[in-house]
Amino acid sequence: MRSAAATFRRPRRCASATTRQATTPLGYPLPAVQVRIDRDSSAPGVVFTWKVESGEAPYIILRVPPNWLRDVVRPGHVVLDGQPVMQVLDRDPDGRPARVLAVAIGGGYDSSLHGWRAHGAASLVTVTWDPGGQPHIVG
Repeated sequence: MRSAAATFRRPRRCASATTRQATTPLGYPLPAVQVRIDRDSSAPGVVFTWKVESGEAPYIILRVPPNWLRDVVRPGHVVLDGQPVMQVLDRDPDGRPARVLAVAIGGGYDSSLHGWRAHGAASLVTVTWDPGGQPHIVG
């Protein structure tokens, strides 16, 4: 799963936490990813957080349903259009994911106290496929 982390859509580049200026670009490390298959629940969830000033790598914990390996990993749909997929809910006539629960990653700058923060949440999205077979997240 670590290799898939490199393909996650990252939050936009942000300012240096020490200078707290929104115009200074900052590199960021790859996230640490942990996947937990929850055999007792079919309700997926996600924790994603990053506090830039800590200097630590962001971390992602995906809580996925028991069928995640079969429905998402084996067919190669762990990351679609840059977003980690937790669950395939519907498929198109060709058997490709059409509606999925994905991780939407966002962020922002709090000039009063915290500086840059990134976060993620589970998001129900539609997947469309271009003629070349590339997925695109809509919504």
